[in-house]
Amino acid sequence: MRTPALSMLTTSSLYAFGSAQYNRIRIPGDAAAEDAASDIRYRRVGSTESYGTVQFSSDTTETLTAAARLANSKRRLVNNLFGEGMSPKLRSLRLGLEALGLAPDEYLRHHSPRLLYAVPLVSNADDVMLGLSREPRYILPVSGGSATTATIVQYWFDRWVKARLERPDTIERVRALHRDVQLVSRVASDLRVLNDSIAAGSGDPNAVAAIDSRRVSNSDEPISFVERLYRNRNSFADRLSDEELDWIHVDLGLDQFVLEAVDEDCQLIITGNPGDGKTFIIQRLRAELERRGATVFTDANACTNEEILAAWRTCEEKRVPFVLAINEWPLFELQRLARQEGFAPVDEAVRQVQEAIFYGQAPDSEQGRVVVVDLSLRNVLARPVTTKALRRLVADRFVGQLDDLDPAKTNVDRLRHERVQERLAALLEHVGRRGHHTTMRQLMGYIAYIVTGGTGSAQRLRELTGTRFVYATLAFQGGDGPLFDLVRTAFDPARTTHPRYDEELWRGTTRPGDWIDPSDVPGAVAACPEVNRKRFFEVAKRRFFFEHAAGRELLGALPRDEAEFDEVLHGGTQGDAQIVRTMVLAINRFFEPDAPDDDSELTLWQSHRYDVRAPAAFVALHRASANAMTVEGPSLASWVDRWLRPELRRVTQFALRTADHGGRRPALLVDRELYLTLKDAAVGLGQSTWSRSIARKVTRFVDEVHRLRPPPGAMVDLHIRNVDNNQMVRVRIQRDPARCQL
Repeated sequence: MRTPALSMLTTSSLYAFGSAQYNRIRIPGDAAAEDAASDIRYRRVGSTESYGTVQFSSDTTETLTAAARLANSKRRLVNNLFGEGMSPKLRSLRLGLEALGLAPDEYLRHHSPRLLYAVPLVSNADDVMLGLSREPRYILPVSGGSATTATIVQYWFDRWVKARLERPDTIERVRALHRDVQLVSRVASDLRVLNDSIAAGSGDPNAVAAIDSRRVSNSDEPISFVERLYRNRNSFADRLSDEELDWIHVDLGLDQFVLEAVDEDCQLIITGNPGDGKTFIIQRLRAELERRGATVFTDANACTNEEILAAWRTCEEKRVPFVLAINEWPLFELQRLARQEGFAPVDEAVRQVQEAIFYGQAPDSEQGRVVVVDLSLRNVLARPVTTKALRRLVADRFVGQLDDLDPAKTNVDRLRHERVQERLAALLEHVGRRGHHTTMRQLMGYIAYIVTGGTGSAQRLRELTGTRFVYATLAFQGGDGPLFDLVRTAFDPARTTHPRYDEELWRGTTRPGDWIDPSDVPGAVAACPEVNRKRFFEVAKRRFFFEHAAGRELLGALPRDEAEFDEVLHGGTQGDAQIVRTMVLAINRFFEPDAPDDDSELTLWQSHRYDVRAPAAFVALHRASANAMTVEGPSLASWVDRWLRPELRRVTQFALRTADHGGRRPALLVDRELYLTLKDAAVGLGQSTWSRSIARKVTRFVDEVHRLRPPPGAMVDLHIRNVDNNQMVRVRIQRDPARCQL
């Protein structure tokens, strides 16, 4: 066996461009060996071919891995074991794509090459790699041990640390850095550290004594429960007592429906996405459900599919109620086993999930005793939900013992005001209209953060004069999670211009009576030091939105296209011929920016695609009449109407559908992003920013309409368009005998 000799390290860059990380970092060879022939540094050796897995989300990876396992009789062909092969994730994705009948190379290529770097540890690296030499000449002595390490550390200290230590600002920054800030939990419980930091910052021993007399560590006090709702964003039901579940429960009428379904001996399947509150709902009611004779599974992940199916079958045979909380994907996996055993109720449950939302003709009503509650259909950002959730978390049981100096106390006082609650509800309602699904867990975490900043009172009290823990700042800044990202993307008052009040906020001339607390009005931003003006204006503008009488006007200042989509979606789209014409013209200009103002026909552009990149040329042979198309809003199946209140429904898209062709009606589902993209296309804007997923949606719809067209006649006009140079030609083709004319 050949003796291993580590001679080179390799890595790839994050981006396709060079970085100082690779260009500047080095270890001089003479740092540890006087006769060293070279240094240890990064050497650029090439670039990748752009294949990888970075373009796949964790959910997609998990789903494709499961598909690969199902396609191979549940055998794990990739086991993530040492020695099995390189990149288990890449091989799992390849198997999953193959199982779905897709070409893996088209999807695994992300067209974002990475730079490859090598770090030779020996001076004769090329000879060793080529096998011309078996004796590596190491740049640093192999037997140096701790002495070599100490030499490298000394070089780093001399090269990087020493000069920075000589700068006064470095010492001040280190002095201002506190251990509490670095804690993973972000809850400080060390009173001494807080006192020391205050004393060092103010030099006033009386200030330290004043704080020392108050409770500044609240890790065991009621408010800590709210703090943990943000920090611990895993399942609430798994770690909260029944009493604590009741503290944060927002009753949306579902509890009574669940109890009535059990009284009717139904097989109740509560499904949705992780965090929607399935286990939460059943865990709270479990004792009562079991008292009424139901077999209850609060979490399908805690049992095998065989155990769940056996219990379900028993309940079916004995006609006793059955209650199951299960995510959607495990429900589909359960269906596979149920079909093998011939157990039909699982098929019915899956059908109710798949047909819950429909366009046009309604699906068949429920079959048997199966009733599905899909919580992903529920809009938890609706005003009734957000208002109740906020009031739950600012209740006296949580905030009654807050210190008067704690910024969270001020936040609670503001968040209890009717105007602030109305503005926060309007903000989240606006975010909800953008179509992204938000879970109940995410909503609770968001509200908990704007109350507490996700940290303890010690950290908040340290910044009494700052703006970091002002609720209006926390609503848009600092929080981590999908809902925080959605809020920042959808609307931030600090980024929205008001024609009148921006100047008044800048000069500090707003009327105090227009604020909820006339004694606490933002001061003139112009009077602040220049370095702080931007930050202070952002705080003032955000507070203006929540606390000023005219603050809601900022939501009305959003782009007109955004409001148009809401009007289309909620104002009634059924049968509106003008919307059809608008969409037809926009799709025509999506393919052909300089298309004429003809909205009577949809040009069916076709192309060949050899990879995931956009094609360079399109061909049009047919057109479809706009008069044969309709727009239809979404409707909910009868079993959904039984439990989901109208004000809690998520309406995020409408459908552009063609006339029926032998039972087939191609449909383009138009959500907010697609609508805004098509509006841009209609006026010739934004082509460089269109997402690939939107392009696929539009081209897939046009392809489906094209496949339903009758065969061409004896003579046809063919239009060919080159996307790169925007040139188009028309070719007249005679099919028999075959001739063509430009």
